[in-house]
Amino acid sequence: MTDPRSALPEHALGELLRQAARDEAPPAAVRARAIALDARSTRLGQQAAGLLRRLIAVALPDAAARSPFVPALGVRGGPGAGRQWLYHAPDCEIDVRVVARANERWSVVGQLFGELAAVRVVLEGAGSARSAEIDATREFVFLDVPSGAYSLAVQAGDVEVVVPHIEVG
Repeated sequence: MTDPRSALPEHALGELLRQAARDEAPPAAVRARAIALDARSTRLGQQAAGLLRRLIAVALPDAAARSPFVPALGVRGGPGAGRQWLYHAPDCEIDVRVVARANERWSVVGQLFGELAAVRVVLEGAGSARSAEIDATREFVFLDVPSGAYSLAVQAGDVEVVVPHIEVG
């Protein structure tokens, strides 16, 4: 029996598949080739599922912080609001604020701007990692964070946007 993967050259397969789509029953060689390709692509798909595209966000200096994604002054803030940074990555900007709380603890709050369809944020550092969901207003909150160095990862499907260093405290 002939190996179905060698029965048809690659360039002919596309035309036969288009032709088979018009027919009710595709030729046996086309079916066999499609099954072999599907098995190979499934294996590759499973290997690729473990891959993640990681983007590093960079801090914007104050002068560059006047982008279309910057929140209006006075939004989500008030006296003693703490420190605030704006980070930029492809398709998004991340507003991050660190606010002092009682007993040497902090809150890390933020908001995502732009086109990135993110659902979760992970704050990692000081020997632990925790995650928070992004709400309907694209905001996230971490309460009772101890002082230390952290990284923040915004997760959106196969894309992860990372803020590599946030100093809390």
